[in-house]
Amino acid sequence: MDREEAERLQDDRDSFLSLALDGYQRCLVLGGKYDMRVVFRLVSLWFSLYTRHDVVKAMHSTVKEVQSYKFIPLVYQIASRLGISKDGQGSISFQLALVCLLKKMAIDHPYHTMFQLLALANGDRIKDKQRSRNSFVVDMDKKIAAENLLNELSSRHGAIIRQMKQMVDIYIKLAELETKKEETNRKIPLPREIRSLRQLELVPVVTATISVDPSCQYKEGSFPHFRGLEDSVMVMNGINAPKVVECFGSDGHKYRQLAKSGNDDLRQDAVMEQFFGLVNNFFKTIEIHGKGGWGYVHIRWYHLHQVLVYSNGLIVLFHLVNIFWEAQGMEGLMHATV
Repeated sequence: MDREEAERLQDDRDSFLSLALDGYQRCLVLGGKYDMRVVFRLVSLWFSLYTRHDVVKAMHSTVKEVQSYKFIPLVYQIASRLGISKDGQGSISFQLALVCLLKKMAIDHPYHTMFQLLALANGDRIKDKQRSRNSFVVDMDKKIAAENLLNELSSRHGAIIRQMKQMVDIYIKLAELETKKEETNRKIPLPREIRSLRQLELVPVVTATISVDPSCQYKEGSFPHFRGLEDSVMVMNGINAPKVVECFGSDGHKYRQLAKSGNDDLRQDAVMEQFFGLVNNFFKTIEIHGKGGWGYVHIRWYHLHQVLVYSNGLIVLFHLVNIFWEAQGMEGLMHATV
């Protein structure tokens, strides 16, 4: 009797799981009102049950049917699961589905996906002294899988990938630039190899905000592209000697950025950046009444890229974190700094 009851319960669980997977897929295909909530639940099921054939089969179907932009909020988590599986057919099928999803996202939204793949591909680019201290563990499976995917994508976005690699390379060199103690809080000239890179028309300023376009149309001129770095850099206080540099955008603006390389693991910062973005998306759906009438709350946040190696980081320099009120053209009615 106990065995029959256990089998019945398992059958019920399987049935409910199938209903959930099918329902979440239909919700993402047919509408957009609950996208944020549904995509989190769906991806959570995929990742927690990735060895199950029925789950992987449903994942393949969803990847084909659902527009790729709906998965962009979880690009960090999705890319982090990339690898070369050796654990059996179920895991291999999961990796195939994952690669299909990432490939679709990268083809449709290269400026929101490629940097994560480049970070994985550069995973073994670590300074010798860090390598000797075993400060970072390199996952070669992720590195190889990311390189393979980038090679596949080169047939569609070869020019974009080449220019992105050029920009990534100079930021890594900037982050790893050796400085002297007496240069702290002073401006020092950048090496020629760093400041000589100019006019990457296909690459946006890495810390500029680029809205996700559901139609996948990112035309040239629709975003500020990289026009080079200022000739000097400010060396800041800190164990890892972070450097503040200004990046020139094609829109005429200067983007102040901070680059550092060392023992800091920036993955937690990346998740916090992602969290602030999700909170902002939530705030867009609600109105709050204040002195000036109805308006919206918005978090002024920062952009972080592990540049684009998981042992290096680049963030735009903002007051962290300034929450401000926007209502009827008035700003600053409500301030709070964390």
